[in-house]
Amino acid sequence: MKTPSSRLQGIMLPVLLTALFTIANCRDCFAQSNELYVPLNIKRALSSETRTLNGQPGKNYWQNSSNYRIKASLDPLTNVLTGSETVTYFNNSPDTLKELVIRLYGDIAAYGAVRDFPVSKGFLSEGVRIEKVNIAGEEVDTKNPKEVNRTGTNMILKLPGKLMPKNSIELQIKWNFTMPKASFRMGSYGDSTFMVAYWYPQVAVYDDIDGWDRVDYTGTVEFYNDFSNYDVELTEPQGVTLWATGELQNAEEIFQEKSLERINKAITSETVVNIITKEDLLKKDIYRSADTHTWRFKAEHVPDFAFAMSSHYLWDALSVEVDTSSHRRSFISAAYNDTAKDFYSVAEIARKTVKSLSFNFPGVPFPYPCLTVFNG
Repeated sequence: MKTPSSRLQGIMLPVLLTALFTIANCRDCFAQSNELYVPLNIKRALSSETRTLNGQPGKNYWQNSSNYRIKASLDPLTNVLTGSETVTYFNNSPDTLKELVIRLYGDIAAYGAVRDFPVSKGFLSEGVRIEKVNIAGEEVDTKNPKEVNRTGTNMILKLPGKLMPKNSIELQIKWNFTMPKASFRMGSYGDSTFMVAYWYPQVAVYDDIDGWDRVDYTGTVEFYNDFSNYDVELTEPQGVTLWATGELQNAEEIFQEKSLERINKAITSETVVNIITKEDLLKKDIYRSADTHTWRFKAEHVPDFAFAMSSHYLWDALSVEVDTSSHRRSFISAAYNDTAKDFYSVAEIARKTVKSLSFNFPGVPFPYPCLTVFNG
């Protein structure tokens, strides 16, 4: 006669043997793979040899780009920016494109827009108002959803034909936009003083990983842009100074001789030159006589274009050598309100920073011909 203990042993033995057999055969079920997960879009890029696993570009890597010719003006009294642009977009990809995605980042200020944070009433506007669009010489019906689809901060334009690989297309856009009275990365600081960013229709990135970048700007994301060339004309009233991406092309048309001499001195100076002082602003002898001035800036191979303006800011500048082999120099500026006491040292601090970037860490020559720190 079996006791309860012996019966229990008889049951447990086969259960234990079964468990051991299962564990032995499934030991790989719980093991971690030695390979990292690779998303499908990355696998496709590796297969087409546009990317590599070591982070270097593949032999078939490509980037698209644009040439922008922009004319714009910002009315300091109404905060309305009005502009027109001609954009030549280069399709360097192996793909045939049937549409263009245009970023209208100013739409973050539109009533009802999706934002990552609450904003004050002074930030809100109607967003970007598109007046006219031409693609390859053909006018686009901006009211026709089959031709133009606006969603979030993107405007999707259907092309009248296909944009073939290694070809380009030209488009013209006219628009206007009310600058926010409240400031968030851009906006008004009172008395004809503005920091102007996210202000022009910009072609989104088309790449080998995701195709068109359709991520909406909701306030906290950072930006992913092509490297493009800009030729920009900004027309503003007499007495307003502009600072912008790139190099000013026509200083002699705008400034009186005294100011020009200071600018030219700063271009080669290792010490701060006070280009616009409080005394200059009081005397009003900075600019050549005119109702308005058109400031022309050019920038090559840059990811974006921004500008700032003020009727009462001071301007300090100097330069720094960033490449000992070519002796190339970068022009460093600080633009600030005279009440911002800490800013009187900013031009020199910026010079030291650019020099350190060029020779210490990361030790790569600063790539741009100028840098401006604006007191926003």
